[in-house]
Amino acid sequence: MKPTTPAVCLWTPAPVGSRRGNRITSTRWTRLLRAHSCKVQHTNSQPKGGHLLIALHAVAGREVLLDWQRGPRIAVVTGTDLNGPDCQLALDTLEKVEAIVVLQPLDRLRLPAAIRGKTRVILPGVELPAGLAWNPGPDLVAISVGHLRQVKEPLTLPQALGECADWHGVHLGGELEAGWGKRLQGWPRFSWLGEKSRRQTLTRMSRASCFVISSQSEGCSNALCEALALGMPVLASDIPGNRGLLGDDFPGYFPVGDFSALARLLHFQPMDRLAEWARPWRVKLSPQREATDLCSLLEEVCC
Repeated sequence: MKPTTPAVCLWTPAPVGSRRGNRITSTRWTRLLRAHSCKVQHTNSQPKGGHLLIALHAVAGREVLLDWQRGPRIAVVTGTDLNGPDCQLALDTLEKVEAIVVLQPLDRLRLPAAIRGKTRVILPGVELPAGLAWNPGPDLVAISVGHLRQVKEPLTLPQALGECADWHGVHLGGELEAGWGKRLQGWPRFSWLGEKSRRQTLTRMSRASCFVISSQSEGCSNALCEALALGMPVLASDIPGNRGLLGDDFPGYFPVGDFSALARLLHFQPMDRLAEWARPWRVKLSPQREATDLCSLLEEVCC
């Protein structure tokens, strides 16, 4: 950052203590900006100070963004902004701000051409515990990570295991919508282990044979980024949020909810090939790269 750094209000809709993606991103960015000498107010309530506003989620943050009058506004496209029923409302908000951040390249291309010029792609940075990398155990284990709710399609993996007798499955993540924990119980060779700390989650991921993300909708999944940074093989639902990060040539897609297609990938897709494909992502998702991109944007907006 320049010697005179801005006072930043970083707004997120997710409350303190939440493990949801918006809170994870805003907490990471708060730590990153403070490390670069920025004064940061990190809040999910009414902003009380600062000369620059960064708001995660264009729909949930619409009122905050439109009411802000103390300096430039940066809207971060997340979650359901472009994938939910309020997409048009999100686009209306994005037209009015000074800068836009998307977390994967496809989202920039999905925006109207008139606002792409003020849009920057900032890939999430993944900081892993020292020495942690993909190192699978002897058993075939597929792991999923995320809060239990319909949009994550949590039943896809246990249903796929019904056609994969040689595989086991694990899901980590708390119950965000009532009833999902009960629905994940009783499946053969599958365990729902509930909420775990980030370190515990990353350790379990590193020992699994592959990572499965089966969501109907994603902005840019933190868990997917962590799996890629670990160098894990990934199997992913074919949705814009995953395709925007993984690319069109990624060989591990399956249609949303198609557990038979996931089972075929588990059977026939070589995990070593997918691990090789993931290898370059450790550099692409480095915290240093994220910090450089974010600080460059702030310098550009504030100059």
